[in-house]
Amino acid sequence: MPEYTELQACFHTIQRWYNEVRTPSNPLRLLAIWSDATKAEQARAKKSSRAGQGLVYRLEPSSKVRRGPKSAQKSIWPQLNGKPLANLDGMFLQGVNVTPRTIILDLNRISFQIQLLTHSLAQPYTRDQWDEEVAQVSCAQNARGFRVGIAFDFGNYVLAFLSADNLWTPHWFDSSTQAPPVQHIDVHADYITFLDAIAKCVQTAHARGFHRCTKLAVAEIREEYGHIFGGVGTYTVVELFFSAGLSVFLTTGEVFAYPSRLARLCEAFWAFAHRAHADLQSLIKPAYVGYILAPTEQHRLSFSFWLHVHGKQQAYMPERMKCLQRNYEDTILQPPIFTMFLSRRSLKTP
Repeated sequence: MPEYTELQACFHTIQRWYNEVRTPSNPLRLLAIWSDATKAEQARAKKSSRAGQGLVYRLEPSSKVRRGPKSAQKSIWPQLNGKPLANLDGMFLQGVNVTPRTIILDLNRISFQIQLLTHSLAQPYTRDQWDEEVAQVSCAQNARGFRVGIAFDFGNYVLAFLSADNLWTPHWFDSSTQAPPVQHIDVHADYITFLDAIAKCVQTAHARGFHRCTKLAVAEIREEYGHIFGGVGTYTVVELFFSAGLSVFLTTGEVFAYPSRLARLCEAFWAFAHRAHADLQSLIKPAYVGYILAPTEQHRLSFSFWLHVHGKQQAYMPERMKCLQRNYEDTILQPPIFTMFLSRRSLKTP
């Protein structure tokens, strides 16, 4: 799934475009919604249709197209209380918001929350870019290199959410009476709520018995506590553990049972999120071409300098961490402890 910094990058891309093109006299009125067909939908469509040719096509109120996990797919066409809207009248882009896992568009009459999954991003196109460079290129056999999950047509501009494999989930809701359907705690915006949720997790683990919480913490944080550690995925979790001075081989019980370890992990997550809010815009600014985020290989490498350990052949550590590591190794390798360790292993050997 997209991680904290990736969602922030998507948000800044949309917000940057929105702030530049919106004017009180020329609101961004939604005229149409576009999408790419899946391979199965393309095979069922008429060969002469845009969907049948692998071209992005306009949706109609009668559209039954749904996206998301098989067990929880949602309609792409706007719906309220389970019923599709008859038209797009009265829908204007009035604001953009971000959560650790989703982007929310305020469309006046209704709000849209997109849950981005693997390999997804947002791109604002001009009318010419959309008509000539996206809409006329088929996604069949990956000719275009990406699929249009959903695209909002505002006339002079088209805001598209792109995906490598059409894995994403749409959510429509009335923001005047309903909260966003997908909820994740934002460690940066609401640190106290985050700490409260962590405290409840510790209480649950204590009641169960810390010795029984044997799953690796780096896995359980992503899989079981994803609503609390919002935006923590494959690379973020190892960065957090490194910053906190924790081994990625610690179990959940070994983290939750030690206040010092857990406190350092919480602080590392907040610091990671704060850096994304404070510095990410300046990092990605050189990668924009017009409104499109188009990083070169050099731009991608510059992001790798943000990371301490993920994807690195060689990692560096502070002097203090080096001393702690040396002390740990010296202690473990002392003859009495090392001999005891070997003897215990020998007793378990068949």
